[in-house]
Order: sequence, then structure tokens, then C-alpha cells
Amino acid sequence: MAGGGNLVVTVSPHIKSPETTGSIMRLVLLGLLPATLWACVLFGISGIAVIAISVITALFCEVTWHNLRDGKGTGRTWFALVSSLVVPIGVSAAGLGRAAPAAAIALMSAFILSEAGISRQGERRHSFDGSAAVTGLLLALVLPPLVPWWIPFVGAFIAIWLGKEIFGGLGYNVFNPALVARAILVLSWPAHLTAGWFRSLGIDATSKATPLMLAKTGAAADLTAYYAPLLLNNPGGCIGEVSAFLLLVGGAMLLWKRVITWEIPVTYLGAMAVASVLMGVDPVFHLLAGGAVLGAVFMATDYVTSPVSSRGKIVFGIMCGAITMLLRVYSKAPEGVTSAILFMNMVTPLIDRSTMPRPFGVVRAGRGVRK
Repeated sequence: MAGGGNLVVTVSPHIKSPETTGSIMRLVLLGLLPATLWACVLFGISGIAVIAISVITALFCEVTWHNLRDGKGTGRTWFALVSSLVVPIGVSAAGLGRAAPAAAIALMSAFILSEAGISRQGERRHSFDGSAAVTGLLLALVLPPLVPWWIPFVGAFIAIWLGKEIFGGLGYNVFNPALVARAILVLSWPAHLTAGWFRSLGIDATSKATPLMLAKTGAAADLTAYYAPLLLNNPGGCIGEVSAFLLLVGGAMLLWKRVITWEIPVTYLGAMAVASVLMGVDPVFHLLAGGAVLGAVFMATDYVTSPVSSRGKIVFGIMCGAITMLLRVYSKAPEGVTSAILFMNMVTPLIDRSTMPRPFGVVRAGRGVRK
């Protein structure tokens, strides 16, 4: 450019957007906020503890991974890692089991805050882009509220280290990290993940069967009686299953802000409804029950693990919904959202390859130009 200016002109198209990873993640957190707050009201300290441990541990895992990967602050990072494991175990061994999660949260929070201070001073060791917080919250929302404290603790390590960072970090993970963690937790400790449901009894709480479990075993004769609780006030299920209505409100906000598009949520839930009718089961119940709305709106729409094109998203959503219903009706497990989304995450590259539009003027391999 003449005049020595800083303007750099490149090839069109010139596309600019004010959105960043951090701003998008904050909007996702905002979309999850209504259901999360209502879950805290319904489940009380049990639900709050699971959410706090999961989110803080996820942030801690992200910070420690980036520090060790970049080779900066390794000494204090290893000290923080060892302390976060040894101190809670020691507290539990001393007979102070309820103090163990508090000790773990305190240690991890102190380390996160110290690293955030270092980052603000210009020594950038990692990014606080909000993705780890979203993963931690989503993990908490797919867990029962009455699980031992170490379940969300271990799950967050799995989600961040094995589900995300081991692939190269945000943008490179093949599977949804929160669902990877849930799948591994269910396989490793099925008793805790299938018996930690909640029934409030004043100041106490006990386990109860979820509506999907009752429907699976035939114990629920009238499924229409569950419509209103599942829509507004469902204490029998995972933390994120408290209100399908509040999840839809959060999803509508994300659609309005153009964080997500309509294709995957609509086709996911639509395919579930059609499959339910064809299989002779109640479509309204299955749309409201379990993690259908949470999975369709907040997990299947993950940018990294879902197709890029509109046609690809439609195929992805239809297949997720169909697989979910096949698993719910014909498998031994009452739920199928986790397995359906993880399976379709694996198929996403094939869908992208088959549905990406052909650039104008480009001839596909093996085909000549018609004269």
C-alpha cells in the first residue's frame, strides 16, 4: 500500500465478525443458566456441589494441561495437581469425608485464580475462553445429583484431558468431551450413575427411578401424567433434566443470537417424534423425558463435532434422533442420547465429505467436463 500504512489487502471474500470463542461460550453458559438455576433450587446443596466440582475441576484441568504442554510454571502446576489429589484423599482417610470436596475445590480455585492473575499481567500461559466452563457445566447437567463428589471430579479430568486436550484442544476433538466423560463414568461406575437420582423429602433426599426407567419397565401406566413435571418441574433425573421448557428457552436464545442454527435441534427432535409414532410409543413423553432436549439443543450442536453444511446438519440430526429412539425402545438401557450423539460424532467427517457443496467451477475427481 502506498504511503506506508498498515492496511493489508487480501483476496475476497472479506468476512468479519465481532464474535469470539469467549463470547460464544458466554452465550452458551447464559443459555444453560435458566435450567441450571432451577436445578440448584430443586436439588439444593446436592446439585450445587456437583455443578461446582465439575466446573471448577474442568477449569483446573484446562489450566494444568496448558501449563505442562507449554513448559511454563511446571513446578507449581505439578504441586497443584498432586495437592488436589492427595489432600482430599487424606481428608477422607481421616474420617472427614464431607470436607474432602471442599478441600479439593479450595485448592483448585486458588490455583485457577493465581494463574488468571499471571495471565492478566501479560504472561499468558493458557486461555480462559470459557470452553472448559461449558464442558464442566454440561458434564454436571448429565450427572445425577446424588453421586459421590469424586464422580464429577474424575469426570472433569476425563472430559478435558481425554475428551478434548489429547486430540489437540478446542477445535480438534472428535467427540463431545462431556459425553465422553459420561460414557466412561457409566461404564466404570454404573451403580453410581444409575442410582443417584433424586426425590426430595423436605430436608432429606432419597433415590428414585426416573420416568424413562419406569416407562422402560412398564411400571408407569399413564405416561401423560409425566408431561407437566417433565416440562416444568422434574426432580427425577439428571441435573439438566429438571425442565424441558427452560432448556428450550435457552435454546431459543441461542437461535436468536445465531450461536446455533435450527437444523440439528429441529431434525433431532422431529426424528424422535416420527420414530416414536412408528414404534408405537408416546412421542410427547420421549421428547420431554431424559436428555433429549439437552442433547439436541446444547450437545449435538457443538461446532467441532457436528457437520458444517446445512444438509449435513439435517442428516446428522435425523440420525441422532432415530438412533436415540432405537436405543430407548430396543436396548436394555432406558436412555440413548449419549450413545447416539457420540456415534454420530464419529460419522461427522463422512457426512461433511458427502454433503459439502462443490465450489463453483471445480470439477470433482473422476469426472470430466461435458462438451
